[in-house]
Amino acid sequence: MGVKKRKFEGRSERYNLKAFHNKIIKYKSDRIGRHQSTDFLDISATGLSFVSSPEGVPDVGSIIRITFSIPESKPITIKAQVMRTKKYNRPEWYKRYYDEDDKQIEEYFVAVHFINIKKINQEELEAHLDQLIKYEKQERKEQKISYIKNGFLKSYKWIFISVISLIALGTSLKIYFG
Repeated sequence: MGVKKRKFEGRSERYNLKAFHNKIIKYKSDRIGRHQSTDFLDISATGLSFVSSPEGVPDVGSIIRITFSIPESKPITIKAQVMRTKKYNRPEWYKRYYDEDDKQIEEYFVAVHFINIKKINQEELEAHLDQLIKYEKQERKEQKISYIKNGFLKSYKWIFISVISLIALGTSLKIYFG
């Protein structure tokens, strides 16, 4: 009786939603009925994650119907299985999620896996997300290049003055000891 090895399946690349995206997600399950979360965190071609209030947390293993929109796309309604839930702690500086007594509001992270997505819809979703991820990577690359260029342009004067000063110091020392 040996240990049965499972084939490793890599995760799909995730797209993290930004503050300016529509982050509303609606979901429904038999236990909780209709519920809504305002923080849809990330998405891939096979699943997504979101934040929920304690009363809206679906049970692990349960099937929920979920409706969401991704940037520059139409709303999608799909069945998903809840894979995990855990208490979600936001950073202290994120004061929007604190109550009037300055206590952190209790929230839960929920991760789901799509179960009835049609192959064509999954490929379309994956292509759309790949395009968003590619655009985001290109944007980050351009920001880094711009930062380096601007940093050099701002500091080239100081580099020039430092080099001239070192040359003058070297010449002075050569004359003095020379």
